[in-house]
Amino acid sequence: QFIKKHNLDKKHFYFDALKGVSENIIPIVGVNSHREIVENISLMRQSKVSKDVIDEWWSMDLAFSEKLLNPSLW
Repeated sequence: QFIKKHNLDKKHFYFDALKGVSENIIPIVGVNSHREIVENISLMRQSKVSKDVIDEWWSMDLAFSEKLLNPSLW
């Protein structure tokens, strides 16, 4: 619902939200194809989600954080 409320792309949001945790974070992401890894690297290099939206996300009760941490649930 949060992603829909802010009209966000899921992958952009997740990569940007994780960047906010630490400057030195290294996300581990599974991929199914070369195209997908190229897309993921591109998304990781871009920031599309505003800092205010990311801050709002982290201020919420993240009882559903498994969805953030488990790519198979994306």
